[in-house]
Amino acid sequence: MGRLGRLRDSLVNDRSVFVAVNVAVNILFLLRSYVTMRSLTYSDLGLVALLQTIILLVSALQLGVINGAYRLVCSEDEQGVRTVNDFVYAFICALASVLFVGGAVAALLSGDRDYALVTLLAIFAGILTILKNWMTNFLIAKVMLQSVNRVSAVSALVSILPLVYVRSSPLLICLGSIILQPLVFVACVIVFLPSLRPRALRWSTPVFRRVMAAGFIVFLTSVFLVANAQIERWSILSYLGTDGLGRFYLALVFLNLYTLVPTSLDAIYLPKLVQSYSRNDYARMRLDMRRFFQVLTAYSATAAICVWLMAPPFLKALLPKYLDDLEYVYLVLPGVVVFGLTAPFAMVFNILMRYRYYFYAYGLGTLATAALLGGYIYNTDTITLRALSIIKTVVYLAMGTVIILGYIVSSREQPGLRFTPFQIKSPSPT
Repeated sequence: MGRLGRLRDSLVNDRSVFVAVNVAVNILFLLRSYVTMRSLTYSDLGLVALLQTIILLVSALQLGVINGAYRLVCSEDEQGVRTVNDFVYAFICALASVLFVGGAVAALLSGDRDYALVTLLAIFAGILTILKNWMTNFLIAKVMLQSVNRVSAVSALVSILPLVYVRSSPLLICLGSIILQPLVFVACVIVFLPSLRPRALRWSTPVFRRVMAAGFIVFLTSVFLVANAQIERWSILSYLGTDGLGRFYLALVFLNLYTLVPTSLDAIYLPKLVQSYSRNDYARMRLDMRRFFQVLTAYSATAAICVWLMAPPFLKALLPKYLDDLEYVYLVLPGVVVFGLTAPFAMVFNILMRYRYYFYAYGLGTLATAALLGGYIYNTDTITLRALSIIKTVVYLAMGTVIILGYIVSSREQPGLRFTPFQIKSPSPT
């Protein structure tokens, strides 16, 4: 009975529930994607993808403040946490002011009403997404996983409610559903979690320096990652138009859904590993990194098998016009899965706050994407979605290789961080 109780406790805890709720939330987002894909033309679907592209771009303009502040909150005392929280809100407000002015100017100069509307909506949603990311990171750092679960579930449910009226105005309803999720999330946190409200909008140069020291290199790596996506999507828009971006939407949905669990696991394990490292508890760190890798491997294998076996009948029954677009999912799948499996090894860079290998990996990825796409376009005067998908897989494999090499070098310098992915018996404490 005691063994069964321990098994139950290991399976049903805040961390496992956190991942389960994230999966459930993204099943709702999968439903949203299904309604969107069923209701819109390829051209309108391209505008939805454009909205998401600009949101991604705006989210990357936080300069590493969210990354660095999250790392500090993992180890700061209560007063330090409040100071960091106030600073983050002040920074986001300043960034929002600049972006809205720039967006208004761009909208006035634009000759296309649809593009202007999408741009303004995307800036608004991008700012909300930055706030949502900060709030999520704050709650995870403070191990308030139940709060994250509740707010995530409520915001996801509310965001899909407008889809009931999708026939009245398909494009606007689909755009509104995407924007509503971060809006409801932020509103719920502000109303129901007073600890995350800022005491004042205070700019602090010392805090800014500390945050940048902890987060700026991570920001640069995220800039490369976003630049990679921007190069791909704007190339599609330039040569294939919004129809082409709409045809690639299925692959984008897959990428977003697949990365959900690795991102959730990363957020769960980082605070634990940082705390173990501060206590020099290397045995515990190795055990947690091993568990991370094993769970991630099981998830990746399951996801790949499900895509291979279930995606064709699912699309044939529900979204038959997208069946041909499944080819692009199959082509990006190997690179995405292999790169996702490097997350436990990359965790070492976050623990040590040595991010140069992230920088090298994502920098190489962006340069490789630009070079390979540029070379292909130079030789063919166009781009195909098949070629783009193959290039994405090659780039993911190259980035994963750099991450593993960085881990090997880092673990030589810090032998206590070296772990064996499939060792069943836990190592004895050192």
